[in-house]
Amino acid sequence: AFPEFAQNDFYLAGESYFGQYGPNIADYILKHEPFKSNIHLKGLAVGNGCWGGNESCVACNGPSDDNISADLFFGKGLYSSKLHQQIKRECEFPTELVTCEGHEVPGHAVLSEECKSLLTEMK
Repeated sequence: AFPEFAQNDFYLAGESYFGQYGPNIADYILKHEPFKSNIHLKGLAVGNGCWGGNESCVACNGPSDDNISADLFFGKGLYSSKLHQQIKRECEFPTELVTCEGHEVPGHAVLSEECKSLLTEMK
């Protein structure tokens, strides 16, 4: 549509869910014709991106999503100190991506039922 811009450097930028699809778009451009030779991709910028998961499984804060939410909500005064202490005592939050099967958020599936109950109470 604008041939005068065809040789310009190209940058992809986005935020939030772009953290999931942006790198996949960049990868596709770099590996497939005619994009590989016609698009001069120079960079990718992601702001506050959903970074966890993979091509088929999304966890915006990775396997520690529940732990991050617990700390954020507590820091904002959205639930009691007593409940926060119970969550920290009961929940053994994963630090690595555990599974992407079923409908569970990665990492959430490995939490105890008591921990899940406390997290539900928190929300």
